[in-house]
Amino acid sequence: MNKRKIIALSMTLLCGLLMVGGGVWAMSSGNYAINWNVIGAGGEPASSDDYDMRGTIGQPAAEKSSSANYDLGSGYWYPLAPAQPPEEPTIGFGPTSFNFSATEGGANPADEALDVWNSGADTLDWSITDDADWLSLSPETGSSTGPADVTEVTVSVDISGMTNSSYTATITISDPAATNSPQMVPVNLTINPAGDQDNPDVATGLDSISDCLVVVYAFDNATKTWSWYNPSWPPGANTLTTLYMGSGYWINVSEGCDFLTYGANTYELYEGWNLIGWLGYQEHVGDNPDVAIGLDTIGDWLVVVYGFDNATKTWTWYNPSWPPGANTLDTLDMGSGYWINVSEVCDLTYEANTYELYEDWNLIGWLGW
Repeated sequence: MNKRKIIALSMTLLCGLLMVGGGVWAMSSGNYAINWNVIGAGGEPASSDDYDMRGTIGQPAAEKSSSANYDLGSGYWYPLAPAQPPEEPTIGFGPTSFNFSATEGGANPADEALDVWNSGADTLDWSITDDADWLSLSPETGSSTGPADVTEVTVSVDISGMTNSSYTATITISDPAATNSPQMVPVNLTINPAGDQDNPDVATGLDSISDCLVVVYAFDNATKTWSWYNPSWPPGANTLTTLYMGSGYWINVSEGCDFLTYGANTYELYEGWNLIGWLGYQEHVGDNPDVAIGLDTIGDWLVVVYGFDNATKTWTWYNPSWPPGANTLDTLDMGSGYWINVSEVCDLTYEANTYELYEDWNLIGWLGW
């Protein structure tokens, strides 16, 4: 082969290489690259009278371009999968609060249980503390690999040397690696005055019907909120701790529960719902006055009063603005509960007993004299 042929062949090869190289590296910067021979149809066939494009022409199948957000492979842009966050533990616990009740100088309230577990991934290595001398927890540390791996922490109260009052504390559950650390659990403790038999803790007051008690509800006249006690629930799930003399209570009992007895007072109960007025411990004497006489001190603000017949499960009512024949509630019976609606804050006084009433609905227990 002579020199002229060799030079011509070399020039031809060099031009081919330049064309290929120019098609790949024709224009670029730190943010983009545009190839001379890249023609794109967006991955779908496109055609006209002059051309027919199928896919994207110009991207070598064997090469790949990348950025922080995309991969370019075989002529197509592929979005990268989003980065997955690292798997971390999460503190799970229950109940979310505790309410204890005791009598000054009396026995400590029964222990309660706080369950702790991992509701996330990985392993939860938790620790638990409190901020009150009268509260103790056991165990104070533990670990959990998942929701089924639960540790029961015993929550104990020691009232030694404490006087009648209301106390609060906070339980703190921590794990620096957890997504929701720390978690707080409020604790409330009510210590009733020594010898305050008229206002017992709910379990003591209702002990005589413990075998057939389903649930009891109370109504806070000031805040218009309900509280409850269900003996089958964990203690921390109950919000009613004390029975107060002169308050009304809804009590639901199962079959065979005929009488509730506490101290010198007895209430006749019927299966299902019963509305009673808590009389306390000592015997109460007095009459069952006509409703207008019993409520005379709130006559200017009384809207309506309702009573409930526990035997027949029916309501009775008294509205002072209605004709007498339209009312079905005639007397106020000692030991019964009544719903009283008043137009403003006022005191209901009958003989030695006074009830503080708030605007709108109030639930009271009639004490008699």
